[in-house]
Amino acid sequence: MTIEEFIEALDFNENDYFYHVTSKGNGKKIIEEGLYVDGNNILGADNILETTTLPLTIDIASDTSKLIEFLEEELGCQGIRDTSELIVLGAPKTCMKQIVSEFDSFKDGTYYEGIIHNEYVMGYFDKESLEFTSNEEFCFGNDDSYGTMSF
Repeated sequence: MTIEEFIEALDFNENDYFYHVTSKGNGKKIIEEGLYVDGNNILGADNILETTTLPLTIDIASDTSKLIEFLEEELGCQGIRDTSELIVLGAPKTCMKQIVSEFDSFKDGTYYEGIIHNEYVMGYFDKESLEFTSNEEFCFGNDDSYGTMSF
């Protein structure tokens, strides 16, 4: 999907969007499994979602050139951390940003407090192509799957 097609698919009147940067190869895995959240990344966060994501705003994502500039900044080298892919999450405004479900388990040796299920994962941008790989499972979830985790 091109950047222009991605922008056309967004509906800021009905939905909230968030992003998470990650290393090469994790985008596909997150599309398949969801995004695991340890909940301890940021002290003083009001919502566990804020420990791993930032808002993708209409100001950033309403114009092709602004979105390209944003992607180039976010997907640059961040010190020793590889930031080659940018995951985009979406959810209806009615869920009040409560899209993290309780997980409280270990995955690959790491303890995670929550998970954002893959139906909230729109897809991801790749640093090299700036193409958007969409998630066929993306459907914003449903009322029964909205999480209730917050600090």
